[in-house]
Amino acid sequence: MLSAHSGEHISRTGLGGWLRGSTPRIGDAPIRKALAVIAKDENWTAKPRWAAPQVVQRKIKAWLRTMTHRQIQIAGELPQSTYQAMFAGKVRVEYRRWLRICSLVDMWRKAAAAAGVIEETHGRKA
Repeated sequence: MLSAHSGEHISRTGLGGWLRGSTPRIGDAPIRKALAVIAKDENWTAKPRWAAPQVVQRKIKAWLRTMTHRQIQIAGELPQSTYQAMFAGKVRVEYRRWLRICSLVDMWRKAAAAAGVIEETHGRKA
């Protein structure tokens, strides 16, 4: 798709290297131009690379209304040390990973509420 928009051949490995910080043989400009055209055509929106620590802490505190720390760790598939650092705001969490953790915990909460293990919070932000 990038090659079609840039007019130059851009391999997957070349794109992957560029995303990791290396300079491709064709230069940055064709890649940036092709990405801008694709973003405009597809109506993409930019997402942050890292989830803000305040957002992470706020969400975890909302979960704590109906879940224990241990339940959140299990549901989010998080090691205890990672969870504690996230709860304290001492670690950066990649946005994609944070979205995955949120979806895992939300799925666990729905399943646990259906099983009667926890009470679902209706009318409150969770």
